[in-house]
Amino acid sequence: MASSSSSRCDCQSKKSCKKAGILSCDGCNNRFCQDHIVEHRQELETDFQRVLSDRDSLYHQIYSKMSVIDSQAFDYISKWENETIETIKTIADQARRYVQDLLDEKRHKIIKRYEQLSMELRQRKEKDDFFEQDIKRLSEKLEQVKLDCQVKDLPNTVNIKARNVDFDNVFHTRLEIALQRILNENNLLKTININNSYGKVLAASENFVSYRENDQLCFFNKTNFHTTTMLWKYITSDICWCSTIKQFFIWTYEGGFTLSESLRKEKKINQLPAAGLFGAHSSCICYNNIVLLCDGPSIELWDISSWTSIKRWENNVERSEEILSVRINEKGIVGMTIGPINFGDNLSRRFELRDLLTMNIMESVEIDTLRHPCAVAMPNDEWLILGYDKTTILLIDKNCNIEEKIDYQVALKSAFVTNTNILIIRIKEPYQLRFYQL
Repeated sequence: MASSSSSRCDCQSKKSCKKAGILSCDGCNNRFCQDHIVEHRQELETDFQRVLSDRDSLYHQIYSKMSVIDSQAFDYISKWENETIETIKTIADQARRYVQDLLDEKRHKIIKRYEQLSMELRQRKEKDDFFEQDIKRLSEKLEQVKLDCQVKDLPNTVNIKARNVDFDNVFHTRLEIALQRILNENNLLKTININNSYGKVLAASENFVSYRENDQLCFFNKTNFHTTTMLWKYITSDICWCSTIKQFFIWTYEGGFTLSESLRKEKKINQLPAAGLFGAHSSCICYNNIVLLCDGPSIELWDISSWTSIKRWENNVERSEEILSVRINEKGIVGMTIGPINFGDNLSRRFELRDLLTMNIMESVEIDTLRHPCAVAMPNDEWLILGYDKTTILLIDKNCNIEEKIDYQVALKSAFVTNTNILIIRIKEPYQLRFYQL
């Protein structure tokens, strides 16, 4: 760590020291006297020990949470195992009784006929009531019983078959998202205070989270937690990150723009239409080399490399409806929220899953009366739906079933999931961005 030097330099300790700095630290390159180099080393030991302690705390946090989650899954498997074994035993016992009943059925019939014949013989003997024809008839019945008894003693084969159980596909396992657990304070990574304007505009690149505040765009650095801003004069409908060109795409009432996160200089794409031409709500999302634009009831697919229109769908919803938000998940499934053109909290809204290339509806679900519901693509083919200025959050699975519904307690503006599975929620009063680990 330290080396001696013949050149004169004062000790650079944080404490005032007039001694010569005869020893240097290879880490910070500061020079210290003999006393303070020892003290400096002790400070480094303390700092390093703090890192070790944080590591140990993280170890317990990680493995304690994993054990709780895993134990629930293993308990479920054990319960299924015990219940299945008992069910199989019950079914097998029932099958044995049924087979035995089949084997005993003929014997029981012979016994019944034998007892009937014996009763008749006994009664006729007691009453001395029999003649030649009775003796002949009773003899023939006795011979038939003898014959049936001989046939009974022949080996019997019961043909039995069991349906195959597909044990390979008994369990459908996946890592489920539990909203109540995710939105717990223990999973809150960071909170930053922001301005209250333009709550819908929110997107994230690999390095930055971008959002709108009044007349500026803000860029929150996910590494150093610093926020920088740039002047933004355009009325903005939506923003998304285009990974293929490594730029933000911003759709405004003046048209579409790309924006480099490093240069912070916008470029207008003249081929693109302005937002807000066909409805009160306009939304955009990038996926691979395409961008999807939704404006009112219309949907248009654009090629990013040439900025040419690939396909356009007109009036893709009911005449009295418009598309409120659109997102695409990692498998290329389109999720969109649809609602009435006229405002009103009592009017119905729905969430639809559609094919990206055909816009055919795959699944659909009513989402109560959430005002301006916003869709958020989640991992595991799941979706979040939240209402603008409402506190309700819905978790929807890939089949459009509502898995969970929670009250977040605070009014919501928008949300986004980063490529590192960080859920960012923009809230109202207090005006903040909250970061949760999925």
